[in-house]
Amino acid sequence: MAIQLLDLPSEILAIIFRMLRGEGLNTTLMVSSTWKDIAEPVAYEFARLKLLKRNRANEPWNMPAKSLELLQTHVQHLAILTPSYSVRDEVHPDDNFASRTMSDRYAWLCEALLPKLLRLKSFSIRRGPAQPATSLHWIGLSPAGNDQYLRITMDKLLPVLRSLSTLQYLDFLGLDLRPKDIDTSGAHPSECCCGQLSMLMKRVKTFYLRLPYICTNIFSAFQNDTASGSSYLQDCVINTSMGLGDDLVIEHATGCSSSMGPNKTVNPAYLQTEAQEKVKRMPHIERLRIVYHTYPLGNTQAYDAVKDKHFRVSEQNWTEVGKEIKDDQASDSELFDDVDVFDSDDNT
Repeated sequence: MAIQLLDLPSEILAIIFRMLRGEGLNTTLMVSSTWKDIAEPVAYEFARLKLLKRNRANEPWNMPAKSLELLQTHVQHLAILTPSYSVRDEVHPDDNFASRTMSDRYAWLCEALLPKLLRLKSFSIRRGPAQPATSLHWIGLSPAGNDQYLRITMDKLLPVLRSLSTLQYLDFLGLDLRPKDIDTSGAHPSECCCGQLSMLMKRVKTFYLRLPYICTNIFSAFQNDTASGSSYLQDCVINTSMGLGDDLVIEHATGCSSSMGPNKTVNPAYLQTEAQEKVKRMPHIERLRIVYHTYPLGNTQAYDAVKDKHFRVSEQNWTEVGKEIKDDQASDSELFDDVDVFDSDDNT
């Protein structure tokens, strides 16, 4: 059977290896040198990279040179995983596990990795999966607060966005960052990322965003464009709700101080109005949504500016199609499914 497979055209073998990706493709790499040449690029098309690992030898910057070279050569879809709640409970500033700050890790990402990923088509940052309870070494929260230790400031995100703007083939961008990921206290006006994000939004096909700071500059790249083809955007979801499971540090995104002044909660209705206006300047747009939560129950809803309709979506899976709201009879139990926010097969 193996000999017969070796006789198949490389294009057919590549299709087979893609089907095997979830069934131990890395083992396939060791079967034969002929298979390896075809399977290796397939194996490295998709990558999930944890920014924080328990084993210091497996930290991203300790990646074997060969693995890093393969990643740089072949990766097309990269997901950066930030620490989950369970990992955060392990981290302590005095622990070797936390030998480098999260700011250091983002700096490594935008300086040493992203500029070299010339084939990258999709990029996302989101929380990683929770660790099994049996693997945790509970130490509790330090007086200084390990969440504070693991946050970055907005100025550390800007270089990442600038690195992404240089990637020629990028057509998917998904960022899901909340107050436990980014420090929302005392941001300087110059740290507004919305202008940079708007330019990225304009050039990609799919754009999913949840960020503690957001303002109407998020649509600034669409101010004057009327020519068809000026924007490639097809699917856009902007979430202003920080999530009921994030300790309610803030409930809705805070408006960037450069445009709204300090500590002003962004008004989802205002963003909806902006979306209604800018959708006319997006010739290929199929979905443009503003996600928010309502009071007092915290139901998560999405306004679609393309269809001019409201939809019920789950708190965790806010990029889903959802259910059109014609009345308010939907069950609250539908809102809190524990699913991956960017779950779309292996495309992230």
